[in-house]
Amino acid sequence: MLTIRNLQAGYHDHIVVNLPDLTLQSGQTCLIKGLSGSGKTTLLQTLAGLLRPLKGCVLLGGQDLHQMTESQRDRVRG
Repeated sequence: MLTIRNLQAGYHDHIVVNLPDLTLQSGQTCLIKGLSGSGKTTLLQTLAGLLRPLKGCVLLGGQDLHQMTESQRDRVRG
Protein backbone atom coordinates (compact mmCIF):
# COMPACT_ATOMS: atom_id res chain seq x y z
CA MET A 1 0.00 0.00 0.00
CA LEU A 2 1.21 3.50 -0.89
CA THR A 3 0.04 6.42 1.25
CA ILE A 4 0.83 10.07 0.65
CA ARG A 5 0.17 12.56 3.43
CA ASN A 6 0.33 16.32 2.93
CA LEU A 7 3.10 15.99 0.33
CA GLN A 8 4.93 19.00 -1.00
CA ALA A 9 7.87 18.39 -3.30
CA GLY A 10 10.13 20.55 -5.39
CA TYR A 11 13.59 22.06 -5.51
CA HIS A 12 15.29 24.69 -3.35
CA ASP A 13 12.06 25.52 -1.45
CA HIS A 14 10.18 25.98 -4.77
CA ILE A 15 7.05 23.82 -4.44
CA VAL A 16 6.23 21.98 -7.67
CA VAL A 17 3.92 19.27 -6.27
CA ASN A 18 1.24 19.81 -3.64
CA LEU A 19 -0.73 16.63 -2.96
CA PRO A 20 -2.77 16.55 0.28
CA ASP A 21 -3.62 12.85 0.71
CA LEU A 22 -3.71 9.76 -1.48
CA THR A 23 -3.86 6.05 -0.67
CA LEU A 24 -3.37 3.31 -3.25
CA GLN A 25 -3.89 -0.33 -2.31
CA SER A 26 -1.54 -3.02 -3.60
CA GLY A 27 -2.40 -3.74 -7.24
CA GLN A 28 -4.40 -0.53 -7.64
CA THR A 29 -3.38 1.80 -10.48
CA CYS A 30 -3.33 5.57 -10.75
CA LEU A 31 -2.86 7.81 -13.77
CA ILE A 32 -0.50 10.77 -13.46
CA LYS A 33 -0.99 13.32 -16.19
CA GLY A 34 -0.41 17.01 -16.70
CA LEU A 35 1.23 19.60 -18.85
CA SER A 36 4.96 19.70 -19.38
CA GLY A 37 6.59 21.17 -16.29
CA SER A 38 3.61 20.48 -14.02
CA GLY A 39 5.54 18.22 -11.60
CA LYS A 40 4.93 14.66 -12.83
CA THR A 41 8.60 13.67 -12.77
CA THR A 42 9.16 15.44 -9.45
CA LEU A 43 6.28 13.44 -7.96
CA LEU A 44 7.64 10.15 -9.32
CA GLN A 45 11.15 10.92 -8.05
CA THR A 46 9.72 11.67 -4.61
CA LEU A 47 7.64 8.47 -4.60
CA ALA A 48 10.75 6.50 -5.57
CA GLY A 49 12.77 7.99 -2.72
CA LEU A 50 15.17 9.78 -5.05
CA LEU A 51 13.98 13.24 -3.98
CA ARG A 52 13.23 14.19 -0.39
CA PRO A 53 9.86 15.92 0.12
CA LEU A 54 9.82 19.52 1.29
CA LYS A 55 6.87 18.62 3.53
CA GLY A 56 4.73 15.59 4.31
CA CYS A 57 5.52 11.92 3.90
CA VAL A 58 5.35 8.93 1.59
CA LEU A 59 4.48 5.65 3.31
CA LEU A 60 5.10 2.24 1.73
CA GLY A 61 3.41 -0.53 3.66
CA GLY A 62 3.11 1.86 6.60
CA GLN A 63 6.82 2.72 6.68
CA ASP A 64 8.02 6.25 5.90
CA LEU A 65 10.11 5.97 2.75
CA HIS A 66 12.28 8.95 3.67
CA GLN A 67 13.07 7.60 7.13
CA MET A 68 14.73 4.58 5.50
CA THR A 69 18.44 4.47 4.81
CA GLU A 70 19.62 4.94 1.23
CA SER A 71 20.35 1.21 0.91
CA GLN A 72 16.86 0.34 2.19
CA ARG A 73 15.31 2.67 -0.40
CA ASP A 74 17.50 1.05 -3.08
CA ARG A 75 16.09 -2.37 -2.09
CA VAL A 76 12.51 -1.04 -2.23
CA ARG A 77 13.10 0.33 -5.75
CA GLY A 78 14.68 -2.98 -6.82
